[in-house]
Amino acid sequence: MMKADKIVLNLKQFMLRREVLKAYKDILKACYSIQDDSYRNEMINWTRHDFKMNKNLTDEAGIKISLTRAKMSLKELQTSINMAK
Repeated sequence: MMKADKIVLNLKQFMLRREVLKAYKDILKACYSIQDDSYRNEMINWTRHDFKMNKNLTDEAGIKISLTRAKMSLKELQTSINMAK
């Protein structure tokens, strides 16, 4: 049985990938702190969908733009959650 060819990332790509995964984890963590069940599920589904839509981006500039949008969304989400408490 042969293993599928793995894509080898250079250091810059690896660091960018790590940053994207951290943003994804941070957004999901914030989503799980939402009190309202339906809103929490909606935000989790939106986050998963948004990251899946950008999963195949290979252009570094496009990835960085999407990452910046994700970080801004996280800040807005955290602000909304804190205001609701």
